[in-house]
Amino acid sequence: FSTYTLAGSFSFAGLFVFVAGSPVIFMDGFHVSVQAYGAIFALLAGGMIGGGQLNLLLIRRFSGRGIFKAALLVQLIVGSCFLAGSMSGLGYGLVPTIAFLFVLLASAGITYPNAAGIALEPFTWNAGSASALFGFIQLGLGSLLSAAVGLSDTQGALPVAAVIACSSFVGLLILIVSEARQLRLG
Repeated sequence: FSTYTLAGSFSFAGLFVFVAGSPVIFMDGFHVSVQAYGAIFALLAGGMIGGGQLNLLLIRRFSGRGIFKAALLVQLIVGSCFLAGSMSGLGYGLVPTIAFLFVLLASAGITYPNAAGIALEPFTWNAGSASALFGFIQLGLGSLLSAAVGLSDTQGALPVAAVIACSSFVGLLILIVSEARQLRLG
């Protein structure tokens, strides 16, 4: 429970970070209009929904654990590229930012249902309590990480990219350490 709750929460925190930081990125940084921002937000939300729909197809062929790990790895790679581009200024622009965020949100759309399903799998009698704890941890962590973006003095995509890359790394690290521990205990 704890492995997939924590790893999934760090992965899903990217959605909260995106919601908190996207107005600064698009309206302040790229000076898009309110209407354009609404369209961009809708497109990116479609990435999250699309990731969930893609997960439905993937789960028919692959295990939820494998899908979760692969999507978290994609999220880390894309988040790291987004961070590198934001730090260097190379490849940083409106279209690349939208593309990075689209893939990151699609990955969260894949990781969330798998993390929830795997974390809650062992609970039959107290599934409601386990689900409530899962949601509390996920929302709490997402809120804390999105607050970190809001407290940053840095403008543009850098705070969002940094928090997403770091949270993806922590999520994958939690998963890998847990898998290694389980192999040792065999």
